[in-house]
Amino acid sequence: MLVTFFISRAKDHRHEGEWRGKVQSDLTYIRESQSRIDENLKIIQPISDRLTKTEAGTKAAHRRLDEITARITAIENKAMTATASDTRI
Repeated sequence: MLVTFFISRAKDHRHEGEWRGKVQSDLTYIRESQSRIDENLKIIQPISDRLTKTEAGTKAAHRRLDEITARITAIENKAMTATASDTRI
């Protein structure tokens, strides 16, 4: 009976050691993955900032183009109205 106790205890220690080794390995993998993610973010962040500025500039340009288009349309409508009234006379 004492021998069974020691054999069982040895198995428990071995399983605990295997479990701790697996957990340690998983933690190391997670740390390494986090480091790679951080490195990638350092590369991506400036590109993201430039893209945001470009999008804002594009939006402002579209707004200006819409204003110019509205002015041209108003001028064309005025010209057509004036032409139509001249032909009636």
